[in-house]
Amino acid sequence: MRPHLHPYDLSKRLIALCDRGEVDLAVTTLQSAPRNAQNIKVWNTLIQQCMGAKKYRVAYSVFTDVRLPFHFASYLHLYYSLGGGG
Repeated sequence: MRPHLHPYDLSKRLIALCDRGEVDLAVTTLQSAPRNAQNIKVWNTLIQQCMGAKKYRVAYSVFTDVRLPFHFASYLHLYYSLGGGG
């Protein structure tokens, strides 16, 4: 049995990968992470990291990947993080 991965720890891993310029690996890491470690804040962290790395297409791709499984209010939060809300 794999140890429990907390969303905070997953976010730290994703940030570290993006800081090393491995944005695509960060996306793959999140997509293959256990569902219990994924929440809207973790996905938002990755989107923000993609935007900071000027990987706008990757950020949009992550945005479209995540918008369906989560609640509408969370979708709006992601939309604003992409700069669409003002």
